[in-house]
This record gives sequence, C-alpha cells and structure tokens, in this order.
Amino acid sequence: MNELVNRIGGPRLIQASIDLWNSLFLLIIAFLVLNSYRKERKQRSICKPVPLTMELLVLCITVFIYNLFDSISLLFNGYTGTGGMFLKSLGEYGYFFTGIILLLFLLDIIKKCINSIDSNRKICNVIKAVQSLQALNLIMLATNPFTDRLFLIDSSNCYARGMPFYYVWSGINIFSLAVSIVICAIYFRRMSFFQKRIVCVTVGITFVTCICNLFFYTLSLHCICVSLITFYLFVIYSKNRTDIIIKDTVKIEKLKTDLVLSQISPHFIQNSITAIIYYADKDTAKTRSALINFSKYLRKNIDYTNLNELVTIEEEIEHVKIYLSLEELRFGDDLSVGFDLKAGSFRLPALTVQPMVENAVKHGIKNSESGCGTVTVCTDETEDNYIIKIKDDGAGFDTDILESIDTTHTGIRSVKSRLMLFCGGSLVLESKIGEGTVCTITIPKSEDRNENTDNG
Repeated sequence: MNELVNRIGGPRLIQASIDLWNSLFLLIIAFLVLNSYRKERKQRSICKPVPLTMELLVLCITVFIYNLFDSISLLFNGYTGTGGMFLKSLGEYGYFFTGIILLLFLLDIIKKCINSIDSNRKICNVIKAVQSLQALNLIMLATNPFTDRLFLIDSSNCYARGMPFYYVWSGINIFSLAVSIVICAIYFRRMSFFQKRIVCVTVGITFVTCICNLFFYTLSLHCICVSLITFYLFVIYSKNRTDIIIKDTVKIEKLKTDLVLSQISPHFIQNSITAIIYYADKDTAKTRSALINFSKYLRKNIDYTNLNELVTIEEEIEHVKIYLSLEELRFGDDLSVGFDLKAGSFRLPALTVQPMVENAVKHGIKNSESGCGTVTVCTDETEDNYIIKIKDDGAGFDTDILESIDTTHTGIRSVKSRLMLFCGGSLVLESKIGEGTVCTITIPKSEDRNENTDNG
C-alpha cells in the first residue's frame, strides 16, 4: 500500500477509490433500471413506457466503463512492471474514447428533448453538426500513438497532457456544451419539469467541469461529474416513473369503468333476451345456441374488464362472432357478416374490435334507409403495423362531429385511449353519409411496447 501511495500519490489513490466505489453503485443502478424495464414489459399494468429508461441504462453502463478505465489508468500510473505500460495505455485510451461516447450521448439526449417539444429540423441539424465535431476528437485520439499531441505516457509510465491537441480537444467539448446551453435556453420555458431538471444538471455541471479541468487535473473531475449526474438522473427518473405508474393506474381504472358502462348495454341485453324468447317455441336448437352465446358474451365482457394484459386477435375475433350471432337473431337476413383475416398471431387490448363492430351495426346498418347491410372485418399487416378494418355499408355520418363523439361516446373514447395506452396503437374513422363507415385500427409491431412481432 505504501508503494502504491508513493507511486501514484494520495490524491490519485482517493480518485481511484472514488472511481471503484462509483462503479459499484453504477452497477447497482443499472440492475435496478434493468429490473424495472423487465417488469414493465411483463406487467401490462405499466402500459406507458417511462421516458429515458433505456438511455439511463446505457448511461450507467458507459459511465461504469468510464470509471473503470480511469481507475486502471490511475492505479498503474508510474508502474513499469510486467503489463504496466499496456494497462496504463489501455486505461488512458479507453478513458478518452468513452469520454467521446458520453458527450455524443449527452447531445443525443438534448436532441430528443428538443424533438419532443418542436420537430425543428434546423435545430436538430445544428446538434448533429456539433456531434460531428467529435470526429475531430476521434482522429486526434487515433493518431495520438504516433504524435503524442493529445497526451503522452513517458518512460516512467506517467501521464502528461499533450500540446496542442489536448486544448483543442477541450475547446471542442466546451464549444459543444456552450451551443447546447444556448439551444436549451431557447426551449427552456417549453420544456417539462422533468426535462428542465435533466438539461440543467447534465449540461450545466458538465460545462463547468470541462472548464475547471483545464486548470486542475490532479483529480479526474469528469469521472466525478458524470457519476454524480448519473446518480441524480436515477433519482429524478425514479420519481418520474412513480408518477407515471400512478397516473396510468388511475387512467386504467377509469377506462375499466368506462368499458363496463359501454359494454353492459341494457338495450342490447333486452333485445337479445327478447329475440331468444321469440325463438324459444319455434326453434329449440337455435334458442339453446343463442343462450350459450349470450352467456359467453356476458362472461367475456366481465372477464375482459378485469384484464390488464393484451389478448390475441383470434380471441377478439371469436368474441366479435359471438356478438354478431346475437345481433343476427334480431336482424335475420337484414344483417350480413364477412371476415377477411389475412393476419393473425398478434395481440391487442381486449374489447377493441367488438365495440367498433357494435357501432357499425347499431349506428350504421340499423340507421340506414333500408335497415339492412353488411359488416366486414378485415385484418392485414405491413412491415411496421398490423391493420384491422371494420367496414359497413350503412348510414354513415359526418366526420366533423368526431370531436364531440369522442367526448360523449364512451365506446370510441375507451378504445382510442386503451389502444394508445397499452400498445401505442391508433383508431381512425372515415365515413360518408349514405355510403358507410370504415374504422381502421393500427397496432405497431413494436417489441418494446406490446411484443407484437412476427415470432410473437
């Protein structure tokens, strides 16, 4: 220990100890973030992805490597024994290279924050141009073994700053951060509280550290800085995650209530029972089948309203067929039903298709001039999405009233909200009066959001 202290000095030993402790805590944070991410994928009660989850995980791992390289460089400073020169060089070059990655990562986070506020390509192009400056730093690092202009490792295996590239390197980083500060200042008022805390801490502390490190480098302020930033980001990330979970839980419970109200329709139940009674004396087999389907319909609705997980399209189509079999009791030959199912084996929120089919029957076919028509359910897929279309040739409606429908019609509002919340999907209604309506449901093939993949 005395030999180590004499060789690297007390301050560097303290720095190495800090780096190693930081590395341990960063591994713990990375494990916690990864565990949260896995739970979010398994538990559908956490529907909305928490912002910066993957970014924080990548940051933890990168900063862990950053600290590790710095501690290797410090511990082998001045050590000329076997492997000492190699490990010292490995630590220094790894430290500088990881620094480039971290700055690029920081600029990318800023770009994402600005993009979420305003998709201004000019601002994004400015940030990309600033990011491209790191190519100069990469060139200086790659050529340093031949020039020693960025830093040098002398014959005693000790580090020293090179001239003039080290100050060019630092100047590029300070300029990049200064531009970031200006951009963040322009958009600061429009940022969310969560975003404000992120940019203030990451950009501000890093900028100050870069300037201070020009004049003082006995301790690696950069390692301490990025470690503190990562710890702080984990704290505000955890708080933001908790807030999102609470909001989503409240929203889901509200959607469940809306779903119960929309699906347990007294008119439908009454009409179905009346139709069953009508056939009781005329067709015993049809009555028995209708009662079984009616029981299945009610059971499915009750089960689905307590379900947070996605269901398969096959289950949803089966429920649609049960519903339509009951409606056919009332409509008879006036209602025609068709299915064109080209895509299967994907998942979606329960009671997504059936309410839209119900709207097609109740508001489309029933209200048409002839009182009869056809409802067709189609499924298909593109490279990025699964597509479900519910078509009817009924009465149609003026699409200008969609906004008022969304605020009053529980079924449409519930389907739209659950699609977005559970799988990032969407619902679009197109209609022409007297010609009919087409309802298009889009389900992204996003593995991170809903595990809708070709292998899923």
